[in-house]
This record gives sequence, C-alpha cells and structure tokens, in this order.
Amino acid sequence: MKKTLLFMLFVCCAALLAEAQVTINPGLSWKDDSGNVIQAHGGGIVKAGKTFYWYGEDRSDNKSSQKINCYSSTDLKNWTFRKVVLSSSTPGMAEANLERPKVLYNDKTKKYVLWVHKENTHDYGEAKALVAVSDKPDGDFTFIKEFRPFGNMSRDCNLFKDEDGTAYFVSTARENTDMICYRLSPDYLDAVEQRKILDGGRREAPVIFKRNGLYYLCTSAATGWAPNYNSVQTAKNIFGPYGPQQPLYSNTTGNSYDSQTAFVLDVNGTLVMVADRWKGWDLKDSRYMWLPMNFDSKGGLMPIEWADSWTIDPITGNAKAPARLKPASNNIALNKTAEASVANTVNGNEARCAFDGNPATKWCADNGNWPHWLMVDLGQIYKISSSEITWERNNGTAYQYIIESSLDKNSWTTVIDKSRNTNGDQTQVDNSIAGGRYFRVRAIGHIDVKGGYSWASLFEWKLISDGINVALHKTATADSQQAGTYAVKANDGEFESAWYTGGGKLGNSWAVDLGKPYNLTGCRIMWQDPGFYYQYKIDVSSDKNTWTTMIDKTDTNVIWTPVHKFNASNARYLRITVNGLDDGCWLGIREVEVFDTKPLPLHTGTIRISGRK
Repeated sequence: MKKTLLFMLFVCCAALLAEAQVTINPGLSWKDDSGNVIQAHGGGIVKAGKTFYWYGEDRSDNKSSQKINCYSSTDLKNWTFRKVVLSSSTPGMAEANLERPKVLYNDKTKKYVLWVHKENTHDYGEAKALVAVSDKPDGDFTFIKEFRPFGNMSRDCNLFKDEDGTAYFVSTARENTDMICYRLSPDYLDAVEQRKILDGGRREAPVIFKRNGLYYLCTSAATGWAPNYNSVQTAKNIFGPYGPQQPLYSNTTGNSYDSQTAFVLDVNGTLVMVADRWKGWDLKDSRYMWLPMNFDSKGGLMPIEWADSWTIDPITGNAKAPARLKPASNNIALNKTAEASVANTVNGNEARCAFDGNPATKWCADNGNWPHWLMVDLGQIYKISSSEITWERNNGTAYQYIIESSLDKNSWTTVIDKSRNTNGDQTQVDNSIAGGRYFRVRAIGHIDVKGGYSWASLFEWKLISDGINVALHKTATADSQQAGTYAVKANDGEFESAWYTGGGKLGNSWAVDLGKPYNLTGCRIMWQDPGFYYQYKIDVSSDKNTWTTMIDKTDTNVIWTPVHKFNASNARYLRITVNGLDDGCWLGIREVEVFDTKPLPLHTGTIRISGRK
C-alpha cells in the first residue's frame, strides 16, 4: 500500500512539473484570456508573490499611447487584463503620450513606483519623465510629477534596482544623442545624481541588468520604427565606463530579429530579453519578441539565438530552446545510407558516422591492413561539384585515396585520384563535376609525415552539389515592400531577415529570377509567422510572361507549410502570390529556397564507365 501511495505521489509530482513548462512563441500575436490582443508595448514586468505584472503602452488606436495597461500572469503564458493604471484621465495629468513605462517596488515605502517617458500628442516636443505611485501592483497609480531630470531632455527610458535597493533611471537626452543614468532618491520619486554613460552615440531603447557583479547596457540605434543593430556593452560600475558595443543577437543582418530591446526579465536566475517587434504601419499589431539569454563558461553573454518557440518553467526558470532553423544544406550526403569494407563497430565508428554532420564522430577501419573503402548511397543521381573529407589526423598523416562514382553500384568511374597525395592537411577539398548515385572513397595508403601511424579513419565526408538552392542571392522583386525589409531579404540565406509587404496584404507577390532555366523539383518557404496560415499560389515561368501554377494553396488553412514538391522543366522565374491570411497575420517571408535537385538522366554522355571492380 505504501509503495502504491508513493508511486501515485511521484506521478502527481511529475505531472505538476510537466505542467509548469509553458511555451513562448516570439513574434506571434499574443492574446489575453479574454481573447483580446495584448497591448503592453515597450513595457516592463515586476513580480509580486507568485504573480507577474506586465505594464506597457496601449497602441490600440494605432496612434499615440495615452494609456498604460497592466496584465497579470502566474505562468508567463496566460495573461489577464487587470486595468488601465495610468492615462490622460488620471487626476493631475493632461493630454499625454506615454511611452516605455517601467515599475519598481520600493521595499522601504512599500509603494510601486512607475516612471515613463511623457510627451504631448501633437509635436513630441516635451521630452519629460513622469512619475506615479500605487499601493498595489495593479492599483490606480497616482500622478506625482513630470519633469526634465536636471533639466535634461528625457525620452526612451528604463529603471534598474541594484542589489542594495538603490534604484536608477536611465534615459536618452539631447535629442537621443546622449544617454544619462540617474541615481534615484530613497523613495524612488526623484533623480538625485546624474552621469552621462554614452556621449554622442545616438542609441535608444536602453536596458540595464546585472549579473555576477557586471552591469550590462543593451541599446538600439535610433531609426524610428525600423529595426536595427541592437548591441550590448558592459561595465564594472553602473555609471561606466562601458566597453565597446558587441552584437546582442546572433543574426548577421543587423535587424535584431526585427525587434528592439525593452526589458530583461529575471525568472529565478534565467534572463529573458523582452523586446518589441514594432509595426509602424499597424502599431496595434506590434508583436513581442521574448528570447532566452545564455552565458558562456566564463560568464560572458552569448549572442541571443532565434527560436520559433521555446519553453520555460516560471518557478524554477528552467528554459529550453530547440535547435534553431538553418538554411538547407548543400551537403547532399548528410544522413544518407553508408557502407564500408570494414568498420570499428566496437568503438561505435560505423560508416554512417562519416555522414551524420557531427565532426566529433568518425568512421574508422577495424584494422591497419590497407586498402579500405567507404561508400554512400545518395538515393538518386546527382551532380557533384566538390568533395570535402575531414580525415582523422595522426601526427600529420597524409592520406592517399581515390574517389569513385557509380550509377548502379557495379561499374565505377574514378573522379578524383590522390593515390600519391603528400598533403597532410586534415580537410581535403577536391573540386570536380561528376555524376552518380553512389560515391566511394578508397583509402589506399598513407604517409606518416611526422613519424606517426594511422588506420583509415575520417570524421566527415561532404559531397557538395551547387544545384541545391538556386534562388540564393538571385534577383528578387515584389510588388509591395517596406523600407529595410526588401524583396532580397527573402533569399539572402538568413532566416532572421524577412521581406514584408508594404501597403497591403492580399494579392501581393514575391518573385525571383533564377538567372537561367532550371529543372526544378520544389521549394521551401519559411513564412514570417509560423503560427498562422497563409493562402497562396506558386507559379513558374520560362519567360516571365506565361505562368504555370505548380502549387495552389488558396483555400488552405494549414499552418506553416514549408516544403512543396513539384517538377517544373525549363523554369527561370518563380513567383509566390498570397491571396489570404489568418487573422492577426501580416504578409512576410523569411526565406525562399528553390531546389534544382532533379536526378540526372541515366545516360548523360558525360560519365565514363570503367571496368567493374
């Protein structure tokens, strides 16, 4: 009986732990538990007890933010609208445009203190800070004052509370040219000391957090609603000096995943970057970009990686993100079926290990009796432009080998002959145009350059076909696009950049000129918002005048359909036309890959067949 009770208790505990993990989807349209789109832009979050309170701008009128909303949640996923905590109708206030609200709890006064950037609604000329307080996190905040700290202009801003309880207010000044950090009074209601921490940098959207005694300053460039390069700098003192700017995000396109920094949320030691994906043309549909932050073994902040979705436990802070999406590889041998004459299976050095994409695993013969061979079946006939073999290097061993191709696994043609190789480089790259379904490397000997000895062994063998993604960096056009999110962003090889339609949604097209006719076998479309469905057609053309429909999804409501297979001969142009969208979705494409991987004809006239081996 005791064992049964213990088992049931274990099952219940396991279920509770499993339920604690919630999924975060950056960039999607987030709704509260009443089904309304969350309006908490440019905001910040405080935790009281077990409840998180999220404050932010209300942009539901697509214009200025005249209300600050408060939402609550216990799991960071499901949010309840509490109330408007501050607005132009708050006693003591006049017409106001309120931006980037942040709240701190004062342990001494037992008050929740809100600081926000305040403007009027017509000329954006006030550049003031506004202070308000409340007894409760979701109470009506009482207006205290609005002012320019020490006479300085004050726009994009943030709050930071240090470990000793001292609070700081950081904001941009001098028309966003400088950035100033202010130490606040013990009641957090006034600025009592100022230090310029950035001079002339024209940075905005400041975020300050602290980890292991080091202060981190995250900022963006000043480019209006358009995304830009967000950076991070560090200092041992909150007033600086701060070191050089380092990239905050891992993508190389400079758009920071189409987002701008807003706040860093600490969930039991796990830090989460809370950012905004602004839509200047449709502010009410601006999105939230929450991504986990990671640190290396020395404590340094690693560039933030993108994830379509990730999970976090709101109690323990345990966060998990899947491997990020990558462009299609042009290594067509990856994870294909492999064989070898002999393999050291006792140590796990099977033939497949040479094609698993893991540079730490290897194929190794089980003896030193040369020669040995390794073979891969590509599944169909491909054109191969180059071979890359990363050998196991033992004291500078130079491997001597021959690469052969075959259509049928019986007759083999030598395409690379390095039987007299004396080059001891670990990775051997051989360029050759060859066709075949089966490729085999025969390791026939070695030269011990430094007196070492080695069996036939290699970490990875890549067979490269330059006919995989024929759309990469080709000329792209669209009948509608936005500044900074041009058509070329959809075939630049970066999944973090994107093409966005400009003036409208339905009927807009994106097209690519492949430069010459190809025999196409399909394409992959990475839509901007994976949680929504798109209705569209894929057409091809040889002359840009007459189009043939390959894929028709105009009536679909299937979410996230990335891969489409079709056969189109003599196709130079490919066009994607979107005719319908899910609610709350804007037309955007991260990447389009067009594949030219059609098998070669059985008799190409370019492959010499040698005698059987």
